[in-house]
Amino acid sequence: MQKINIEGHSGCKLEITDNVIFKSTSDSTYSKRLKKQCEKQKEFFTLLSCNENLIVPEVLNETWDKNSNNMRGGGADKLGFAMPYYNANNFIDFFETNAIESIKEKVYAILSFIDSNIRKCSSKCIEKEILYNKCLEIESKLLPPIRQYFSPLLLKIQQEIDSLAETIELPIGRCHGDLTFSNILFFGQKIVLIDFLDSFIETPLQDMVKLRQDTKHLWSLNLYKNKFDIAKIKMILDFLDRIIHAHFQIYPFYEMYYGIFQKINLLRILPYAKEEKIIQYLFREISIQ
Repeated sequence: MQKINIEGHSGCKLEITDNVIFKSTSDSTYSKRLKKQCEKQKEFFTLLSCNENLIVPEVLNETWDKNSNNMRGGGADKLGFAMPYYNANNFIDFFETNAIESIKEKVYAILSFIDSNIRKCSSKCIEKEILYNKCLEIESKLLPPIRQYFSPLLLKIQQEIDSLAETIELPIGRCHGDLTFSNILFFGQKIVLIDFLDSFIETPLQDMVKLRQDTKHLWSLNLYKNKFDIAKIKMILDFLDRIIHAHFQIYPFYEMYYGIFQKINLLRILPYAKEEKIIQYLFREISIQ
């Protein structure tokens, strides 16, 4: 039996044992959010079980009680869930080794996924105060020097929210929640979607924002530690961003609210940023958005 430990983001730990991956936390507070991620993954596993392009790993087992030890690979101090491990390619390896037509085909499958979720949504009016409160929540988590450095941008975002109508109309319903290319894997002819996330507003606009977090703002390039052809990957991402942006422009809500949602999305990374280069990256990308 081979066991591999991987440090995940947001305090999660990943362990691979016999082609089963166990995603866990020992933090009982964070486990509540991890459980929501698990529930969303189970929901999309059912919804996409017959999809010819997309795979969502099945949740094989789960433990949310520290007194329980029924999790394969888990222990009494670990809370989380198990799923099959797919030995798939990340987006950089896939982009570097595949023709642009094959890459476009996969991106259109992702766009089709978002379109399908939009069609199943209900259009609802959301109080703009939710956006304002999210910004205040993020600001409260910042260290004083960072808060001061970002104060002009925070003020600008708040003013942009103030300029909106009291309510904004959005499609409310299913979304992945963290649809960056870091959470999109390439397994043969299929796409594997991982790391579903609950959002402060459950809308497919979040997935539009997350996808362009990579194609426009190149976020996931900050996370990749191996050597790669950065000029080639940036060129591909720019090409894909133009396709994605043009596709999304058919939706009025995207045209109206993408900008403010992307600013808040990038701002949400800031409390977790430890490196100076990431802090500077966020300042720059929020400024140009």
